[in-house]
Amino acid sequence: MNNYVKKLLSFSLSLFLICSFLPTNVQSEEEGKILIYALPWEFGEYSYFTAFSYSTVMWMGACLSGLYVRDSANNRLHSPALADGVPIIEANDSSMNITVTLKSGLKFFNGEPITIDDVIFSYKLFMGPESATNLEVYNYLTKWLTNDSIIKVNDNSLKFILSEKFGHFRTLLSHPIFPKAQFEDRYNSGDFDYNDITGADVNSAGPFMIENISSSLIFLKKNPFFYGPEPKVDKLAFVVIEETADALAALEAKEVDIIDPFFFADHSALKALNGVTIDYVPSLAWQECAVNHANGFLNGSLTPFGLASGGEPSDYAEYGKHVRKAISHLVDRETIVDDVMEGLGIEANTVISKSIPGWDASLPFRNFSIEIAKNYMEMAGFNYTEAFGTRDFDPSSINETNNLFELYLITPNSYAHRIVWSQMLEEELPKLGIHVAFNAIESWSYIMPITIFAEESLPGFLINETHLGGWDLLFVGAVPVGGMDINPSQIFGTFSAYANILYTGFYNLSMVYLNELDRTEQLLVFQELQALFYDWEASIPIVYPVSALTMLDTVSGVDGVLMTNTEQQWEIVDCSRTFVIPAEPLPSDTDDEGSSSLSFLIPVVLLVMIPLFRKRRLK
Repeated sequence: MNNYVKKLLSFSLSLFLICSFLPTNVQSEEEGKILIYALPWEFGEYSYFTAFSYSTVMWMGACLSGLYVRDSANNRLHSPALADGVPIIEANDSSMNITVTLKSGLKFFNGEPITIDDVIFSYKLFMGPESATNLEVYNYLTKWLTNDSIIKVNDNSLKFILSEKFGHFRTLLSHPIFPKAQFEDRYNSGDFDYNDITGADVNSAGPFMIENISSSLIFLKKNPFFYGPEPKVDKLAFVVIEETADALAALEAKEVDIIDPFFFADHSALKALNGVTIDYVPSLAWQECAVNHANGFLNGSLTPFGLASGGEPSDYAEYGKHVRKAISHLVDRETIVDDVMEGLGIEANTVISKSIPGWDASLPFRNFSIEIAKNYMEMAGFNYTEAFGTRDFDPSSINETNNLFELYLITPNSYAHRIVWSQMLEEELPKLGIHVAFNAIESWSYIMPITIFAEESLPGFLINETHLGGWDLLFVGAVPVGGMDINPSQIFGTFSAYANILYTGFYNLSMVYLNELDRTEQLLVFQELQALFYDWEASIPIVYPVSALTMLDTVSGVDGVLMTNTEQQWEIVDCSRTFVIPAEPLPSDTDDEGSSSLSFLIPVVLLVMIPLFRKRRLK
């Protein structure tokens, strides 16, 4: 048997299992809906406390619930989930108290009531050093909370006492809640291996609950005790299809409803599919050209106008801004997106991703223009006629002795697209009279010592007083600290990862943003902060990479940003795929619960295998 047929049989078996869970000896039947989501990797964990892989976190998100949840209808900000309305806030400059009340009548999957004690114990699991197997959650929560700072107020309310004000406090309240009775004995005995392969440890309050589970198939059903609106589909199935070609074939044959972006399918292959929708989802990250602000031409001190100024940063900083904007207008973002990235990118306007709530769409990305770039250079004091005899000089004449100044570029060789656009900028810079001394396309082992691990003085890397550290522009990708709850104060630092200057205005406004507790006011400050980033161009944004979340046209309710960040509200997702729900099982001739008649299974297997196998043979 060849590998392709083996894969088909494996995938068919997954759908066979889905169908086999539905008994057919019934007195009456009704039609239900099932949505099938395909992932490329097996599910290696079966508990929130050990869930580190993307595949596991994806399906588990449909089962878990905390006090608050990101809401598509609320600009992806947090809305109440298990909590009853908005929290009560008491804050001063040094601390804040958050009082939360639970909705009445809440229940876990097993029908047991959710109590304040369950909430407090769940956070105890997250924050106990000996029990916190998920260190990312532990490190995040313990920055503001301890087990002693979560207090029961009464049977319906509890209080979180934070060590300092924090504008993104709602994220602290969004971690899933688990039953104390299920975990307490194990916790007290020091048994912290919460990874029951049956999925029993995933007992929470989300819209769906586990029906069957394996390393290649997760089968979920509606939670009858869900606190919110009834889910639009009756069942969810997460299936593993290892090969991208097989996933595309399954989607085209309408045997799955959604294929995950991590199949990394060829863009042209996706666009060739009929009856599908491609959601181009911006990443939380961005690609940028980081600037070494120790370079006097890039910080303004060595520009003609900067040299004629008072010599203080406040005197010459404006001229460095003009040079950086000039370089930014040499980045051909449209060509990068359309040709280099084949459409899988969005032109960036700032170093704030489009997926961050509050991203400012009113700020246009800087278009490719030699004329605008020259205008900015002239605003910094450069005179092309004096330097080269004419403003319309021949760029090929720019070399190591005939230039306004020179730059050292470095580009990590870990990302092919980034190499291409660094070479594109290398070709454009001479049109401004800037000589590229070198463009070092190197591994991170070369780059990290002179960027990420470099100290203020950069000992051993001082090429000269202009090129401090041996580089001026670094092509790199960046991920925001805090994810969707971005911490903008850490984007730029005086001697941070990419040696960007920390302008006082950035930091001060960032602190206002992080400490603002009113979400409307916080977003207004965020708009002001983005405008400041845009004006200073302290780092040159290039693109926001996108991922292609591909689904059948019959699927609705998917929020691509929340889905790819594993925070989708699964109760609002709908599709047209149907199956038969047994209403009342009749006595069976077999003792095996949930057995299915062979006549029910044969058509399912044939429907899966024949179209794909026939297509394979016709190629």
